[in-house]
Formats: sequence, structure tokens, C-alpha cells
Amino acid sequence: MQENIRKPQKKHQLTPKPYTKGTTIGIGGFKNSTVVKMINNPKGSYAYNSLEEAWLSWSNSQGKFNQGVNNRRRSEYYLFKNNKYTTYSHLDGEYKEI
Repeated sequence: MQENIRKPQKKHQLTPKPYTKGTTIGIGGFKNSTVVKMINNPKGSYAYNSLEEAWLSWSNSQGKFNQGVNNRRRSEYYLFKNNKYTTYSHLDGEYKEI
């Protein structure tokens, strides 16, 4: 999946773990996603206002919003941005480092 990202990234953003998003949505879904487009061209015009918003848009399972998937996406995004493994709880809106 790294071949889809053309813009230089920090080392932790190119390790396998931040790419869990790509493995759970599928390689084709990932490489054609707005997330990849926004990483490669952050100044482009997109349907989402931020990379985080685009990342979290993949929070459905079987066509419906799934809180568990959303929690996972939030943790993946946090890892991508901050290089820290966390869990996310929608009950208190907090990340907890693990």
C-alpha cells in the first residue's frame, strides 16, 4: 500500500500498523480513497474538510454506521498522526494510550 502514497511521510506513517485501514477496507478501496488523495495532495479540493473526516468516513459495516469500527478508525488516525497506539472510547470521547 505504500506505493499509493507519493508524498513523503514520517517513518511511523509508513510502517505497517498505520496501514491497518488499508487492510480492513481492502487495497482497492484504500488506493482509490479520498484519504490517499488528501495525503498525496493536501491542498486539493475534496468532499471532506479534513484528513480526519475522510478517515472516519470509513466507519460503516454492512452499509450501516458501526461504533466499534468508528472507534478503530479513530485509533488508526491517532496512530497515523501521533505515532502512539491508543484505544478510543466514544463514551468519554478520550484516547487511552496502550
